[in-house]
Amino acid sequence: MDPKFQQNIDAILDASNEGIWDWSLASDSIYFSTSIHTFLGRIPGSDLENFFRKPDGVIHPKDLVSFRRTLQQALDDPTAECFAIDCRAMRIDASVCWLRIRAVIVRELGRVQRLVGTMIDISERCNHEQSLKRERSMLEMVVNNVPVLMYFKDRYSRYRIVNDKMVEWLGCSSMEDVVGHTDAQFYSAETAASIHRDELRVIESGEPIPEKIRHEHWKNKPDSFVKEVKYPWLDRDGEVIGTFGAATDVTRLRLLQSKLENVAIDLQSKVQSYREELAMARELQQAILPVNDGYWQERVDCLSQHARIDSSYQSALELAGDYYDLLPLSDGKLGVFICDVSGIGVRSAFIVSMIRGLIEKAMKVADEPTLFLHSLNAGMINLLGETMGKLPTAACYTVMDFNTAIATVAVAGDMEPLVFTPECDAVLELSEGDFEPSMELGVDRDALFKSHSIALSEAGMFLFSTDGARNSKNPQGESLGLARLAALAMQAADAERPCRELAQAICQWTEQDDFEDDVCLISVRSAD
Repeated sequence: MDPKFQQNIDAILDASNEGIWDWSLASDSIYFSTSIHTFLGRIPGSDLENFFRKPDGVIHPKDLVSFRRTLQQALDDPTAECFAIDCRAMRIDASVCWLRIRAVIVRELGRVQRLVGTMIDISERCNHEQSLKRERSMLEMVVNNVPVLMYFKDRYSRYRIVNDKMVEWLGCSSMEDVVGHTDAQFYSAETAASIHRDELRVIESGEPIPEKIRHEHWKNKPDSFVKEVKYPWLDRDGEVIGTFGAATDVTRLRLLQSKLENVAIDLQSKVQSYREELAMARELQQAILPVNDGYWQERVDCLSQHARIDSSYQSALELAGDYYDLLPLSDGKLGVFICDVSGIGVRSAFIVSMIRGLIEKAMKVADEPTLFLHSLNAGMINLLGETMGKLPTAACYTVMDFNTAIATVAVAGDMEPLVFTPECDAVLELSEGDFEPSMELGVDRDALFKSHSIALSEAGMFLFSTDGARNSKNPQGESLGLARLAALAMQAADAERPCRELAQAICQWTEQDDFEDDVCLISVRSAD
């Protein structure tokens, strides 16, 4: 072949990332273009062994068997017109490339004389495909192992991808039974239409739908409730191509919620039943706080000759777990109650509602702090039983008798008040003598609660708080702690609204406008 013509051919092949080869079986000779040398990391013009005859050392070990089999089948089949395979090859530096090999089989008198074909380096494409396969495999592994219902749908609300839990939830045996169907295949017409409306809203607005509780009506099984979120499904160009979402089964929780609502109504006629939508839960929780019941200021004013009382309450969640109240006792006596239910969410909110009802039931022993806490504890144990498990509730109840100038404090769990000297420049030690913090409410029916008495003449201010205050963190991750809380309280003690000033000071320390946890503060200071 003319050298210049060969150069031109090689240039064209290089530009197209393609090489040619010609294997003469009659003479057992083979020609490889320079591009093929380059594919395999060889110097163009160097000797390159006929790896069709001896593929070891060039064809990747994992592809050797299929390479030999495919080549032999092409050579042995008298009707075969071509040879084709995609396989991995080993470069001279031991790295791996992917080759697409194609050839025309030339026969004379039924015998194969030669194979003439092309090779293309398809490494980039194959590596990309392998990467996509790995990513898809990881995605499928995550989707099928998370303990929630997950799904992807197209713009017409047809299922495209579902995890195993969603397949089971829909009453099917495999993903193939779900893909391509809409919710009308599984749910009642009413539920399917509701789901479709939500998904149309996500597709049209491009905005997700936050957590909501959906009441599902089925065609062939009892109703269920799920807590779900929906998001727009975007392609690489940012165009909405459908929706995806996740949901958890809250059917049992929803049934328990209804049961506990009825219990709370029996104990407290003013406590309204919770609405199905979680967005209404916050409004309900705020409504049962004593500061919003219409009588708070009246109770505070009745005691103005004895004490200056202030409070601050901020909820960080949709459903709060803190509660406080002032209890009207006999003339010259004040009962101060504060509690913090462990955990967050629906169950904590129900316990708060329950405690409010139990407080009214325990009013007959409200003059005795230990008996009062014992009554609340017994009521919680009786009402909860084994239904919701144990929800420990830290609490503090203090009776201030301005006639005898004695304050009696009883604590369940870690809920001791801060008591300051008359000048509010130091903290008095409360845990002295036989006073010991005891177990939280709602844990042990036989729990014992001890009390501690302190002369009001020795106390300038009592500060009652839930753990959200002392656990507040600054940007460096430091907790405020009891010592810093006490220092900020002493600075705010002379303010007209000490609790409001203290709450603002905590926000300044955390450099945030809101608290990460519910924060409840009550201050009682001598009126002198």
